[in-house]
Amino acid sequence: MNKKEIEQTLSLLYSNIKESLFSDKIDYFLSGGFLGKSIFLYEYGRYLDDDDIIELADDSFEKAYLILEDKKYEAGMEFISGYAGIAWCFQYLVNRDFLEYDDDFFNLFDQILIEQSRKAKEEKNHDLFYGLLGYGNYFIQRAHFNKDYVNEQLNEVVDIILQMSVEEAGGLKWLDHTSSSTENEVVNLGMAHGVASIISFLSKVYDINGSLIAKDAAEKATKWLLLQKSSEKSSQSYFPNKIDSEINECNSRIAWCNGDLGIGYSIYYCGNKINNEVLMDEGLQILKKTSDRKNRENTGVVDRGLCHGTSGAFHMYNKLVEEFNFIEFTDIRNYWLNRTTEKSKNQIDISDFGCWYGIIDGKDQFISDSGFLNGYSGIGLALLNYINGDKKIKQNWDEILLL
Repeated sequence: MNKKEIEQTLSLLYSNIKESLFSDKIDYFLSGGFLGKSIFLYEYGRYLDDDDIIELADDSFEKAYLILEDKKYEAGMEFISGYAGIAWCFQYLVNRDFLEYDDDFFNLFDQILIEQSRKAKEEKNHDLFYGLLGYGNYFIQRAHFNKDYVNEQLNEVVDIILQMSVEEAGGLKWLDHTSSSTENEVVNLGMAHGVASIISFLSKVYDINGSLIAKDAAEKATKWLLLQKSSEKSSQSYFPNKIDSEINECNSRIAWCNGDLGIGYSIYYCGNKINNEVLMDEGLQILKKTSDRKNRENTGVVDRGLCHGTSGAFHMYNKLVEEFNFIEFTDIRNYWLNRTTEKSKNQIDISDFGCWYGIIDGKDQFISDSGFLNGYSGIGLALLNYINGDKKIKQNWDEILLL
């Protein structure tokens, strides 16, 4: 896959994202709404040096800001589909020099979201998308601007995380109190909703402010997580999606959200940030095994989205190659890149990038999705990150996913 072909794919994705701005229902959130799309528009406009694309994002952001100021838009506070994500996005764009800093706006949200963090403690909700880690992720993005502004809040979020933890076998785990599918005790292991995301968050806090409390908690969480690693050679993965008192099958997918790829990445990332070679080696061992899995049956990959599709796998392997210099992941990176951009017809078509939503009459069904988490915007950002590699442009939009 050469650069020209990737740029043609990006142009196709852009055209459909632009069209969606005038046809989709009003939704300014990160997951599938305009804010997630706008991150792509800003980055794509800067890549092309195209003022028209940046102006398109500017105009819509101004509208989003006014709606937020006037409280005309009903929303919750959660990260992926609420005000925490909106505030994260504004700070990201300030950090990338797309928008000007607004002291009053951010001071207000600093106060609101630390209060939400305390509420999450009462609700026992540590979730990245819908709970404590989402609010903490906002403070991480704030800290990139000026860590002195939010150091106190970051440390308080770490304290709350510890208060929500359960000690076991010398390590730490976090029960999933939001699961309604079972009455059994459940611990989610993945990056979207589980222990891997907590490890990544704590590692980032330590990297930002040197908190020894965050470092110790990250090490203990990683210790517990590694105790869940299967030694069964017949298992296709080392880890299940969750630890349940009854069901613990190690047949998790290849994805950011769940499974060995996200778990292995979080363990390696933790080791890298706290300078622990044992953890780095453990993470790499897990990641290397994921390279052997490619077909639908043993990966669970059906579509091309960031969350659990080909572009998410491609982006994570690309980070291992480009940021951490592990050239041994180049082939598997290229495999998932080709899967992300492959043609089902004679030429690339937007229908190739649809979001899978089920099987009807024995056939896979896909829907159009221009958003960040499962749609065109996230796919486009992963491709932009790849072709921007030569310019060494630091784009940390993937901290939405705690990468």
